Order: sequence, then C-alpha cells, then structure tokens
Amino acid sequence: MMKTALQVVCFALLMTLLAPVAAAAPRPERTVADEAHAADSGFAVRDERVQSYFKAFSTGDPQAYRRWLEHNRTPASLGSNIETRLAQYRDDFTRWGTLTIGQLRVTERGSVEAVVRASETGEQLTFLFDFQHQEPFLVSALHIRVGGPPEDEIIFPEDWNSLDELAQTARTASGVPALAIGVYHGGAAVTAVAGVRRSDAPDLARIDDAFAWGSVTKSVTGTMLGALIDRGVLDWNTTIGDVLGEAPIDPSYRDVTLWQLMAHQAGIAAYTRLDPAFDREIAALPGVTLELKRAAFVEQMLRQPPAYTPGTSAQYSNGGPTVAARMAEVVSGKSWEQLVRETVFDPLHLETAGFGLPVTPAHPDGVYGHVAVSPGQFEPVPAGQGMPDPDVLAPAGAVRSSIGDFLLYGIAHLKGMTGEEDAFPADLIRSLHTPQPGQPQSLGEEYTFGWGSDCPAGLPQQMRCQGHNGSNGAYYARILILPDKDMVIVFMANGMPAAEAVSSSLFGAIYNHAEQGKSFE
Repeated sequence: MMKTALQVVCFALLMTLLAPVAAAAPRPERTVADEAHAADSGFAVRDERVQSYFKAFSTGDPQAYRRWLEHNRTPASLGSNIETRLAQYRDDFTRWGTLTIGQLRVTERGSVEAVVRASETGEQLTFLFDFQHQEPFLVSALHIRVGGPPEDEIIFPEDWNSLDELAQTARTASGVPALAIGVYHGGAAVTAVAGVRRSDAPDLARIDDAFAWGSVTKSVTGTMLGALIDRGVLDWNTTIGDVLGEAPIDPSYRDVTLWQLMAHQAGIAAYTRLDPAFDREIAALPGVTLELKRAAFVEQMLRQPPAYTPGTSAQYSNGGPTVAARMAEVVSGKSWEQLVRETVFDPLHLETAGFGLPVTPAHPDGVYGHVAVSPGQFEPVPAGQGMPDPDVLAPAGAVRSSIGDFLLYGIAHLKGMTGEEDAFPADLIRSLHTPQPGQPQSLGEEYTFGWGSDCPAGLPQQMRCQGHNGSNGAYYARILILPDKDMVIVFMANGMPAAEAVSSSLFGAIYNHAEQGKSFE
C-alpha cells in the first residue's frame, strides 16, 4: 500500500536503541496541526479516547483494557473475539510495560498519531488511531509501528541532471548507507545506486545487489494468484471453505473470499508484531518442510476467532496473503516459492529475484540491512538476522531483488494497466488493480491484490497512483506506478527509518523532473 510513514503497518520489528523513560510524563507536546483541529467539535472526544487508551494499557489490568475496548471501539472493528485481543494485550504489556505519551498529532484525515515510549524496552512506538467521521467518534482502527514518526522532509534541488546525481544527493541527505533508484518513463528505463554495502566497510553497493522488498511482496503474491485465476485454477470469489474446508477452522472464515484475503478484509489478525516467542512457536509447528509448516501455521491461524467480522472493515494483515498463498499451494500442488518463480520471476526474467534476506552467513557478500543507533548513524544487522517475519509468512514479505529487476516488475504492471499485452494479459493486470464496488477502505484508500491507491506527498493527489512500500526494519522498498504518465518509480535502501522518510520527497523530485521534460540519464 503506498502510504506515508504514519500509515504503514509493515514488518519493522527491530528495536531502536533508545534510553528508557519513566512512566510519569508532562502533558504531551502538541503540534501546530493540533491547534488547527482544536476547533473541530470531535477533537476533544478523540483526544480523550486516545488518552484513556494509554491509561488503560498502562494499568496492566486486562479488565481495564477490556472496558476501554468495549466503550471506545466500533463493534465492527472490535469483532467477536475480545478474548483474543486481551491475550494480545497481555503479551504486549509483558513486552513493553507502561506506555508514556511523548507527542500527539492530528493528521490531515483526522486520525490521531501518538508517539510513546515503552518502559520495559525503551522502544519508541507510534500508534495511529482512526475514528468514525461523526459522533460518537469511536475508534474504527488502531495501527502500531515500532519507531517514531518520519524524520524531517528532505527538499531536493531542481538542478540535478541525472539519476546517478540524484541518488548521490539522496544518500548524502538521508545518511543511509546505500540506496538504489529506478525510473521508467517514456519508454526508457534508468537505474542508479549510491553508497556502501555496510556502514563499517568501504565496499561500494553495486547495481545488481539485492535489497529486501518487504511488504511489496504482497503484490507479488497477488500477481501469482492472478495468474492462477487466469488459468481457471482459482477465482476471485473462491472461499477459504472451498479449499481448506476440511481443516478444523473457525466457521466465520469459511465464506471469506480470496479477494477479501488479499484486500485485508478477512478478519484475520495483523501478525505484524512478532517476537522471539512467536518464532519459537513457529519452530515447534509440525512439518519437516517449509510448505508443511506453512500449512500448520495457516490452520492454526484459522482456528482463532476473527479479529473483526470479515467483510465489515479493512485492516492490514500479513496473515491474509499467507492464507491466500496456502490456498494456491493446495490447489496447485506446488509451494508458494515455486509458484512465484513460475508465474512471476521466470516470465519477467528477474534474474536476481529470490526469497529471504539479501545476505546470509552462507552468502555474506551483498547489501546489509541497517538500523539507526543515533541520527545519521547506522549499524549493520549481522548476516542472516533482521527478518522478523518467519518463513511461514514469506508470502507477505520475503522477496528480494536488484533495483533493475524491481523496476522490470513495475514496468510489467504498468504495461498491463495501460492495455499492452506483455508478460501478463492486460485484463489480468487491470483486474489486480481494480477495487471491487463498495469494498471497505483502509485509511482512505481502496486496497486490491497487493496494491494501494495513495499518491505520495509532492505529487498531484488527483492522479491515479498504484503502489506499495515495505520494510523489515533494516531494509526499505517502495514502488509507484503512474499509468496516466507512463511512469514507474522504484526505490530501495538499507537504513531505517531514514529511508522511509526520504522516499516521498524523492518521488516528488523525480515526478517534477519528468514533468519538465528532463532526461534521467
């Protein structure tokens, strides 16, 4: 989903190295935006709901937390399995302890962003509360990400002459160890890379080095599913019950469709905040192969009551695409990895594309992921570490590739969206990017088979935009397709959160450069 840093729910679980803060704190700092919203008759109500949330959370009392849920969440977003939410609360409180508000901010859409510190870990966390648009202004969704808000916006000069020059400027301005940019416009594809593979060594990043795609992988899973639909193996309306009905699953899931799974409307929990205990749980699952473990994990997921009533809301989840991928495995007799190679990587000749981290102990040469230890200072994550999403969730976030192959993937979707028959049938690609009538929105956008419709800041908001971004906390990737401009922009970097912060400004600079008729070479 092409979202701002306030809206992304991705795989970012690596802890930032921040000093612990005591639970007592002065009244949270408010920004200029808050003053502008103070006249809004619903502001005080929303503010009180947010304040009371953290009071309830920090009691450590599940019953106090239950009372907050019952009095402040919409019934549709709360769903029927409040016990599951309470179990998650117990885990969260054990991990984080009390939460102290540092800053509250009202977004342009009327959501409230709260930046808090966790007493047990010292982590900085960002909570985004969405509300009903009319009284009683109940909370309709709650999104949590590790880390604070994005860093200050970077303004790029307008006099850059090539993509190589822009890449160097962006790397210097953001401080990330390495980044890569790709642009397709007017029939020409250009890529550039700048920086070093790891911050403590001089080895330069190379144009064919792989970066992790993170949650952009969801669109790959969607493309694979589209190919199976085109073959008649699956259908948009194939249900979980049709394929996995013999498993002991909660009855609420049986009529959930493939489309709902991929559009985050299936009622499945987020599975975005994973920890070592979850990894141990996955390791204990039965099955000697990854495919068997994924099958056991999906069955375990579907035994849990829904997080909300399926079809009534859109709430981002890594679980939905994983269930959809498992359905594809069952009907095809092949693993998700095999299917993606067969339907996406091979037809597009993506020679550097693969699964998992770009560097491992067995293959240590490549671009390392990094986390910020202080402003402008990044520490490399050891090879083989930094992928908190277990392999069972790979369909939601485990693809990697070079910037060139990332761009080729985007071009294939652009061509289909504009009616050109290429590696994929145009009708198939268009269907992957077309919302279903009346489907619930997630933070104001209609999410389809791995694609969102938000335009980055700096671009005309009335344009048609399709894209997604993703991160595992150490790498960042973002893709934007502008079919009306015959344009694709892709970006990858290996330092968080600075990479995410620079991306919107970077995309705006590239778009404006193209609008002025300038070359990228």
